[in-house]
Amino acid sequence: MNQILSTFHGEAAERIVSAYNESVIKTATVCIPTGLGAGLLFIEVINIIIKTNPDAKVFYLAKTREETEQFEKRVKSINFGLSVCSSVREYGSQSVLALTYNAYFANFTKLNGLKSDLIICRDAESLNGPRFMSMINRKSRLILGVFASIQTAEKSPFRNAPCLLKISPDLSYNELLFQEKLAVPMLKRLGFKDIQGRSVFNTNNMTIIPNIIAQKDGLIYFIEVKTYRSMFNDRQVVWHAINQINTYKSILENPYRNSRFGIILMCDIDESTKEEAAKEYGIFIWDIKNLLYLCRECIELSDILEQIAPYALNGIKPVPPVKVDSSVKFKAPVVTEKSYEAELIEKIKNCKTGRTKKADIEYEKICAEILSYLFKNEFSQFSEQHTTSDDMFRMDIICGLKGTTAFWKFLIKFYNTKFVVFECKNYSHKIEQNLIYVTDKYLFNPVLRNVAFILSRKGFNNNAQKAALGILKEQGKLILDITDTDLETMINAKAEGKEPSDFLLDKVEKLLMGISV
Repeated sequence: MNQILSTFHGEAAERIVSAYNESVIKTATVCIPTGLGAGLLFIEVINIIIKTNPDAKVFYLAKTREETEQFEKRVKSINFGLSVCSSVREYGSQSVLALTYNAYFANFTKLNGLKSDLIICRDAESLNGPRFMSMINRKSRLILGVFASIQTAEKSPFRNAPCLLKISPDLSYNELLFQEKLAVPMLKRLGFKDIQGRSVFNTNNMTIIPNIIAQKDGLIYFIEVKTYRSMFNDRQVVWHAINQINTYKSILENPYRNSRFGIILMCDIDESTKEEAAKEYGIFIWDIKNLLYLCRECIELSDILEQIAPYALNGIKPVPPVKVDSSVKFKAPVVTEKSYEAELIEKIKNCKTGRTKKADIEYEKICAEILSYLFKNEFSQFSEQHTTSDDMFRMDIICGLKGTTAFWKFLIKFYNTKFVVFECKNYSHKIEQNLIYVTDKYLFNPVLRNVAFILSRKGFNNNAQKAALGILKEQGKLILDITDTDLETMINAKAEGKEPSDFLLDKVEKLLMGISV
């Protein structure tokens, strides 16, 4: 396991175990975004607790059976010697009981009489209502709500619980690695002091969380860190990142008068953009060329930069950063009552599910608008309601690829595809396997059409996932699900100056790494 992730797990586990041992608080929360190995963290926590107290008993609760099964498999593969089961009947002889919430409440009377020293509640965002209040009223040393988002709903049983660990959900593992392994050590070497990460500022009815806050020569520096899987990215994405730090500047510059604002980017951008940001906004930008220059005299930092860069650094010429005139005042960002990104998210949330013609057309139209916003500069063609020449197949959306950023290059290179299909399904339930086989018929290697995305409200069910994997292994054709939640994640990512297709690349890589023969 990577050293930075191991360090993160060690510190997080220590906080949770301390709260358990002190037994001062009964309920607590942690905020851990997807991708930072929360499941492994809780296995470590349980192992520490049971090693200290072999009689300890643990409930591990999650929304779906897939999550509890995955947890069981991980416990057994790590081989800590922990005994885990998913049967209430077997729990008496086991240390850990892994259940879905539905199974927990179906066996509520039986479980009420069983010991539980620690209860870990995954997907705590979804826990609302009186029955969950009854759950946290159990006699346990610690009941831990695990959130992927910082926000806690007003009706959540954990709304007043202290937070033991809070990692912003917009901080990916790649950003955590880049920030802790490179950016912070580099800033220290450049003379920055009192470096802090992810501090929360509440002002003007807004909450902002800069990646890094540091001090140098009596000045406070607020710095955003952005990682990308490609060396070159859409100019619009970069300007979203600039607008984000400019918003911070407009809010914080007055209360923190001796302050400076900047962005560290793991990509290559043109010098004119950096000069414009410096002259017009008073914001400094360090891109990959500047990072190579700033690390050039330190072999250790240069090696780390080369290790974590997702592309080859050969041939990139180190360039000193553009100087920023400290007298430049902030140029107020254009703020509308509701951003376009917020409007897109609201549209998809307000669209009714169901297979009526009107609802289907509305959902397809919204999906097309979102795809255009996210990836329009990547598509050479964008054809809606596309029908093949023999009138046999009608695809909701088909797009030609330019292959600019890492994900689309990946599809072109490894799946021999020049075109991708998007199917939009406004079902109130999860997608079933028959739709996978229908979509498979749209894909055809001789015409360079080997990848399809099915956009739906809730994603694939188990049989659909198995069908898609079967087609991938047997025919080499990729059919991937994109849910409403995925769309919202990518919209927010682009609004924050991140490349939205990097999310899809991460998703595909996780899928491929989990496939067995």
